[in-house]
Amino acid sequence: MMPWSALRSFALFACLFGAATASAQEPLRVEIDRIVAAGSVGVPAPLASDSEFLRRISIDLIGMPPTFEELEAFLNDASPNKREVVIDRLLASPHFTRNIATFFDVMLMERRVAKEVGADDWSAFLLKSFQENKPYNVLVREMLTASSEDPATRTAARFFLDRGGEPNAVTRDVGRILFGVDMQCAQCHDHPLISDYRQTDYHGLLAFFGASSNLDVMEGAALKGYYVEKAHSDVVFESVFVKGVKHVVSPQLPGEAEITEPVVYPGDEYHPLAAGAKAPVPKYSRRQKFAELATNGQNRMFNENIANRLWAYMLGRGLVSPPDLRHAGNPPTHPELLRVLGERFAAMNFSIPAFLREIALSHVYQRAIDRPADVAAAAETAVAAMAVLLAEQEQLKPRIDSARQAEETSLKEWNDAQAAVLPALAERDAAVAKSQEVVKKLDAAKKALADAKAAADAKNGIATTVGEAAAKATEVTQKLPMDTELAAAAAKFNERLTTLKAEVEALNKATAEKEAAVAPVTEELTGSRSVIDAAVAKLNPLRDACRAKHDHWAASKTQMESLEISLNRVEQKLVAAKALVEAKTQQAQVAEVEKSLADSRALADASMAKMAEMSNSLPAVDAAYQQAIRDLAMTSETIATSKATIAKLQDSTIALDAVIASSKTALEKLPADAALTEALTTLSKRKTELDAAAVEQQKALEAAIAAEKVAVEKRTAAQGDFEQAIAERGRRVEAAEAARLAAEHAAQKAAEAKAAFDVVLASLTAGWSNDGLVATLKPLTPEQLCASVFRVTGIYENYKAVEVAELEKAAPMTDADKQDAAKQLARQRDLEQRVHDKLLKPHRSLYVNLYGAAAGAPQDDFFASADQALFTANADAMIAWSGQQGNNVTKRMLDEPDTKKAARILYETVLCRPPSDEEMADVEKYLTSRPADQKPVAAQELVWSLIASVEFRMNH
Repeated sequence: MMPWSALRSFALFACLFGAATASAQEPLRVEIDRIVAAGSVGVPAPLASDSEFLRRISIDLIGMPPTFEELEAFLNDASPNKREVVIDRLLASPHFTRNIATFFDVMLMERRVAKEVGADDWSAFLLKSFQENKPYNVLVREMLTASSEDPATRTAARFFLDRGGEPNAVTRDVGRILFGVDMQCAQCHDHPLISDYRQTDYHGLLAFFGASSNLDVMEGAALKGYYVEKAHSDVVFESVFVKGVKHVVSPQLPGEAEITEPVVYPGDEYHPLAAGAKAPVPKYSRRQKFAELATNGQNRMFNENIANRLWAYMLGRGLVSPPDLRHAGNPPTHPELLRVLGERFAAMNFSIPAFLREIALSHVYQRAIDRPADVAAAAETAVAAMAVLLAEQEQLKPRIDSARQAEETSLKEWNDAQAAVLPALAERDAAVAKSQEVVKKLDAAKKALADAKAAADAKNGIATTVGEAAAKATEVTQKLPMDTELAAAAAKFNERLTTLKAEVEALNKATAEKEAAVAPVTEELTGSRSVIDAAVAKLNPLRDACRAKHDHWAASKTQMESLEISLNRVEQKLVAAKALVEAKTQQAQVAEVEKSLADSRALADASMAKMAEMSNSLPAVDAAYQQAIRDLAMTSETIATSKATIAKLQDSTIALDAVIASSKTALEKLPADAALTEALTTLSKRKTELDAAAVEQQKALEAAIAAEKVAVEKRTAAQGDFEQAIAERGRRVEAAEAARLAAEHAAQKAAEAKAAFDVVLASLTAGWSNDGLVATLKPLTPEQLCASVFRVTGIYENYKAVEVAELEKAAPMTDADKQDAAKQLARQRDLEQRVHDKLLKPHRSLYVNLYGAAAGAPQDDFFASADQALFTANADAMIAWSGQQGNNVTKRMLDEPDTKKAARILYETVLCRPPSDEEMADVEKYLTSRPADQKPVAAQELVWSLIASVEFRMNH
C-alpha cells in the first residue's frame, strides 16, 4: 500500500483516484463550492484570514496549532498556492496519521475501556493502517471479518470483542457508526417518531450478528473472550404492542431488501473443527457477507455516512446532523452534495487523506467565522429567487401527493408479496425442521454405529491380546508338557479366547446392524434435503418477487422522499429568503433609527450648547442688572446728599441773612465803625459764596435727579434683560431636557431595532453556517486540546529536541539517509512516537476525563463543566506549563524589550493571530506595571490566561 508521504502532488492524487475519473470530473473542491452556492440562499462569508486558516487547518489535520515560526513564515509567504502547499505538508506529517487514527478510535470505540484488546495494540493497529494509507472500506472490512482466535487479526476484532459480542449492542452500533441510523428504539417496536426506522429494519440488521457472541475461555488465571459466529437462521420477532403476531426476517442492510443466501442444509453448517480452535466456523458466514456488501463501494448509505462524518469533522457540522440520525425527517442540508461526497469518496478508493484534502481546499471549508453585516445585496437576489421558489413549491406539491400515493400502493404490494412468502417460508421451515430431526436421528445412528465400532474394536483388541497370550501359552506347554499348571493356564487362555471371539462376533454383528441402520437414515436425510430443495425452489421465486416489490417500493419511497426533501429545501430557502428580505428591511430600519438617533443626539447636543450658552451669559446679564441697581442706589444717595447739603446751605443762608440784617442795623447806628463794616463785608462775601454754593448744589441736585431717572431706566431695562434671560434659560433647559429624552427614546428604538436585526441575523447566520456559507465554531477534542497546550507552551518542542538529540547520538543518519525520503519519514514517525509516548500519552487521559463524553456515548457534543473551569483556573500543572522553558513563548516575551512585539509574540503563539490594539495595550500595561523581578510571573500569567480562554478551546 502506498505510503502517504509519496502523495505529494495532485498528479499522484489523480493516480489514486483513477486517471479516467480525474480527467472526467471537475475537482471535488470545485463541485463542493458549486453545489453549496447553488443550494443556499444567503451571504457567503469571505475566506478566513491566513492566520485563522492556518490554525484551523493545523488543528483539524495534525491535532495541534502551528508554531510561532510556522505562522510567521506562512503570513510572510506571498505564494498564491501557499494554502494548498501547507495542506499537503500537514497531510504528509506523522502528526496527521496520529490525529486521524485518534479520530477513528473515538468514532469506532467511543472511548470504551479496553478489555479484550489492549488500548496500545488497538492504537498501533489504527496508526499503522493510516500510515499505510489503508482505504477506509478495507479498514472496516478487516474489523468486521477479523478472527479473534488468530493473533494476527485479534486486534482488529476489538469492535466486537469490547462490546462483549452482545448482538443488540453490536447491531445498534453498526447501524449508528457505519450507516448513520440509530435504530435502538426499533428493537422492540417500530420507532414512535421516525417512520423510516422499523422493527423489521432493526431485526434485518440484527440477523447478521444475532447468532454471534463472545465466548469466554479460562486461560491461565483469567477469562479471555473470543467472538464466535454461529450458523445462521432467520430472525423471529414480534412487536411489544402487538403480542402474538410473529414476524420473520432474513438479513438485510439498512434501506435494502433481504439478501439472497445459499441453502445450508441441517448438519452441514460448519467446517470441521480445527485443532485448537475454540468453536467451529460456519461454512457460510453472514458476518463475512455483511462486510462484503457494506464495504464493496456500492452501498450508498455506508459511503455517505463516512463522507458525512468526515465532513462534520472538518467543518464542525455534518450535512446530516446528528450524524447517526439520518432519516426523511432529518434530511441532509445539501442532498446532492452528500450523494456526490459518497460517490467521490468511493471513487477515490476510500482514501481519507485525498478526501480531506479536497474538503480543505474548498472555499466552503476556508470561510471565515464572522457573519456578514450587510445583507442588502443578497436580499435583492432573494427577492428575485422567491418567485422561482414559490413556483417550484407549487409544482412540487402535486408531485409529492402523486409520489405518496405511488409509495402507498407499492408498499401494499410489497406487504402482499411478503404475505405470499409466508406459507412457502413456513413450508421451507417445516422441511428444515424435518431435516433437522433426521439429522438428529442420523447423528444418533452414527453415534450408535461409532459406539458399536468402538466396542467391537475394543473387544477385538482384547481378543487379539488374549489370543496372542493363548498362543504363547500353548507354545510353552508344548515345550513343557509335564507342567500341569501351565497347561491349565493355557486352557484358560484358550477358553477365554473362545468367549471373546464369540463376543467380538456378536459386536461385529451389532456393528453391521448399526451400519445398516445408518443407510436408510442417510437416505432419509437425502430425501429431506430434496424436500428442502423443493421448498426453496418454491420459495425463491416468491422471495425474488418480494425483493422486486421491495425494490419497487424503495424506489418509490426514495422518489417520494426526494421530492419531500426538495420541497423541504425549497421551503427552507423560502424561509431564508423571507428572513433575508426581513433582515434587509430591519437593517434599513436600523439605519433609519440610527440616523434619527444621530439627529436627535445632534439636536440634544445643540440644545445643551444653547442652554450652556445661556447659562454662561446669564451671569453677565445678572451683573449688569446688579450694577444698574447699584448705580440707581448711588444716584439716589447722591440726591439725598445734595438735598441735605442744600438744606444745610439754606439754613446757613437764613442764619447768615439774619446776621447781615443785624449787622446792617448796627452799621446804620455806627456807620463809621470800621470793624463793623469789615464784618459786614465778610458776611456779605460769605453770603455770596453760600448763594453760589447753593446754586451749584441745586445744579448738582438736578443733575443727580436726572441721573437717577437714567439709572431707574437702566435698572428697569437691566431687570427686563435679566428676567428675559432667566425665562430664556428656562425655555432652553426645557428644550434640552426634551431633546435629551428624545435622544434617549431614539437610542432605545435604535437598540430595539438593532436587537431585532441581530436576532434575525443570528438566525440567518445559523442557517448560513449549516449551509456552508459561514464557518462553524468547533471545539477542540480532548486530545487536540492536550496537544495544543503542550505545543503553544513549547513543552512539545522541548521534548522533541531531547528525542532528536538522543536519536542522533544512538543512530545518526548518514548523508545518504537524509536524502532517502522513506528513511526520513521513518525517522519523523519514530520521533513523533517517542514524544507521544513520553509526553502526550501520560496526560491525555486527564483531558479525556475532563473534556470527553462518557465511555460508550457519542463523542461529538460540546459541553463545559465546573471541573474543567477548576482545572484551568487552579491546576498547578497548567500554570507551571506556562512558565519559562527553553525558548518558549514566555521566554521570548521576556527577552523582547518592545512590549508591543512581546504582545504579538504572545497572541500569535497561543492564539495564532495578531492582537488587537486594545489587547496590545493591555499586555503592555500588564508587563510595564510590574517590577522587574515580577515580570516573569506576569508573562507566565498572560500565557496562562490565553490558554484558559474560550478562544483557545475553539478552532477559530
